[in-house]
Amino acid sequence: MLHLHGDKVYLDRFYQGWAAQAINYSSHGTGVPIAHVRSQYSGVILGGLDEVNYRRLTPLDLKRQFADARKSAGAKFILTPGCSVPNDSTDRELSQLPEILGA
Repeated sequence: MLHLHGDKVYLDRFYQGWAAQAINYSSHGTGVPIAHVRSQYSGVILGGLDEVNYRRLTPLDLKRQFADARKSAGAKFILTPGCSVPNDSTDRELSQLPEILGA
């Protein structure tokens, strides 16, 4: 798995010929839609959640981000934040996602 950290990553350098079977990046931070990555990359895409605004997202926001990312990425998709959520996130803030999505 390749984690591309930061808002200015060069995804196009990693689509072809890279050993990673999965790429994790921030679609929200980079502004690069998951659908664009999917059109260029056939491996597993990890991401979809806005890690910067995670604490302010409502349950409806989280459901929408999940649905949009899943639709854009297709079957080879794992829902994750684009990067880490705030380090001081509480247990409650972290556990809300699986509860909201019924995981």
